[in-house]
Amino acid sequence: MIEVGGFTFTYAGGTSPALRAIDLRIPQGQLCAVLGRNGAGKSTLCYALSGFVPHFFHGDLQGEIVVAGRSISDTPLSDLAGEIGLVFQNPFNQI
Repeated sequence: MIEVGGFTFTYAGGTSPALRAIDLRIPQGQLCAVLGRNGAGKSTLCYALSGFVPHFFHGDLQGEIVVAGRSISDTPLSDLAGEIGLVFQNPFNQI
């Protein structure tokens, strides 16, 4: 299960939040798509759900994201990788 509560994130050096006050709950086993216009924060949300925010992309984080009972802020990225994955838009970025 994924639970997001009041999640706001501003990238380091940013002047305004990339995401603001996101509340979301995705039950275990449910398929979910993230859709929106360019610049809406889709990639940032996916980075946050997979733990890249805050462990790789740094900035001001408020609120909480819990994946499979683990807080993304308190759980190492390597441990989160066993619970949630991310496929980048450009496959060469993953290789």
